[in-house]
Amino acid sequence: MSKLHTALPALALACAMLLASQSASAEIYKYKDKNGVIHYSDKPPENQSGTQQINFSSTQLPPSDNDPKKNTGTSELAKQADERLAREKKERSAGNTQKQEAEDKCKAAQKKYQETVDGSYSNHAARAAAVDAADQEKRKACSN
Repeated sequence: MSKLHTALPALALACAMLLASQSASAEIYKYKDKNGVIHYSDKPPENQSGTQQINFSSTQLPPSDNDPKKNTGTSELAKQADERLAREKKERSAGNTQKQEAEDKCKAAQKKYQETVDGSYSNHAARAAAVDAADQEKRKACSN
């Protein structure tokens, strides 16, 4: 009975290690459906061409920062995001410049209108025409 007593824990340990090693490695299938959506599954899809089997184990470590084989996808995404932010900042700056120019034109047109209204004219018709023209210019410049 002593042989069985010592063999039983060793057998239990061997079974546990076998189960753990099987659960640590998995088969993953990657495929793209007819709509172009990528799917991952632990079971291979039926009648699906272009299916890739991805084998990995849980003991694999991600690449370190010093690994030359490291996936540079994240740094490429970060670079693209930085470029997009710089482009958007430049567009906002250009938009602000255009907005400032429009505001300046509006202020100039308002000032010209006020000067026209306050000006002295030899007859009423000349004054009315000048005020009307300045008013039209102000409306056009300040319509934004």
